[in-house]
Amino acid sequence: MTKVKASKAIALIEVELQREVDFKNALTQTEKLRAQNLRKVTVNNEIKAQEAKWELFKKQRAADSVLHEQEKQVEESLYSNTREVEALKSQAEASLFAMKQKAERE
Repeated sequence: MTKVKASKAIALIEVELQREVDFKNALTQTEKLRAQNLRKVTVNNEIKAQEAKWELFKKQRAADSVLHEQEKQVEESLYSNTREVEALKSQAEASLFAMKQKAERE
């Protein structure tokens, strides 16, 4: 009878220990899955951040290109206008000189 009780007690202890082992294994597996999911989320976030940086870089390059083209056009227009003003000034000076010459002769 004592042996039977002892065997039952041992069996109950073994069942309880196995239950604790199974519970701890389940916790370990849960933590592994959480860590794996966290890595996936982290990698996905890093990928999205890099893609956003690349898109921003492309947009900045395009904006810089447009700005450069506009600056070139403004410089060309300024140069053209300056040449035009210089030509008009030369014509005005030539006219003035001719008028002075004519006035001196009269």
